[in-house]
Amino acid sequence: MDIDGLVFLIWSLYFSIVEAKIITFCPCMGRFGNQLDHVTSMLHKSKEMKTTLLLPSFISYEESPLALIPFENVFEVSALIEGGFDVLAASEFDFDRLTTILCHRESMTFSGDHNGATASCDLSGNPRGTYWRQLGVKFLKSDVVSALEFHDEPVALTGAITAFPAPQSVNYVHQYLRFAPNILKIAYEIVQRIGSPFLGIHLRLGDDFRSACEILDRNENCMASPQCGTPVVKLDKIKHCIPPMEQILDELDLFREKFATIYISSDKKIDKKIFKKRGFRVTTLDDYRDLSIPKFFDPLIDLAVQILSDYFIGNCVSSFTGFIVRQRRVKHLPVDFWGLVEYLDTHDEL
Repeated sequence: MDIDGLVFLIWSLYFSIVEAKIITFCPCMGRFGNQLDHVTSMLHKSKEMKTTLLLPSFISYEESPLALIPFENVFEVSALIEGGFDVLAASEFDFDRLTTILCHRESMTFSGDHNGATASCDLSGNPRGTYWRQLGVKFLKSDVVSALEFHDEPVALTGAITAFPAPQSVNYVHQYLRFAPNILKIAYEIVQRIGSPFLGIHLRLGDDFRSACEILDRNENCMASPQCGTPVVKLDKIKHCIPPMEQILDELDLFREKFATIYISSDKKIDKKIFKKRGFRVTTLDDYRDLSIPKFFDPLIDLAVQILSDYFIGNCVSSFTGFIVRQRRVKHLPVDFWGLVEYLDTHDEL
């Protein structure tokens, strides 16, 4: 068992004794892909704990210092309740009740002398402090996460208390994690305009991701790579994490007879001409700006469209891909990954 699995097991055993209460957390680590992964694992954990989860807002960094998107504007709360999850929308909660925050001891700061030192969770910076301020929360008390069982009042956590990424065993959560009607309406309109069948692909090309891929040299289970079958499947940081464009085009050629159209989601501007030269019709979210997509919703609409695609190819290590894959797997829809298309040999089953 790797260290992440061991941590997850320890937390599972510990929280099995916790009585029902209200908890919430800041999805403070990374962009939407990481935030969604933490939501997945915390929904599972709160159900296991028999605890009410006050659903967190999502963080968009498109506006300085950040903008918060209420959970209920993104997903259907009623679907989670139908699935047996004890959850509470932010609109149904009085945040004046939230006065205690818990964190790990190493995240605490201390003030005063040794005779009367006061420990408090470090809420400086963005998003760690900004998130709670925008919700109008003023904490009066801090404590360590291990003291959670001793708190009967609603408590906040500085972050998710589960392993990252969420193990594939919690994918069942995605049967009940359904996009809100406002997102689905736009996504279905885009899919209708694209026409069927179409191939959805995710290209993670940003410079920040290139740096993250260096971790693969030291940890083959880094980030979302378990979705590709690691550690049984051995990953290469170039082929599977930052594949060169020529590799991407060669792998797309395997699908050209079945799919004339590809819908691309990416964190960088895409040169459509590269794909058109290979005989594909290419479309991206920018082609549908007339649909009045709400501010900050671009990545969410992209996710919804990719989930609805006839076939999907994504990045093994990306948590953005990871959300799409979890959603498609519970619906028994096909997925592939850059660098593993030939290995999985799924194109013969189209």
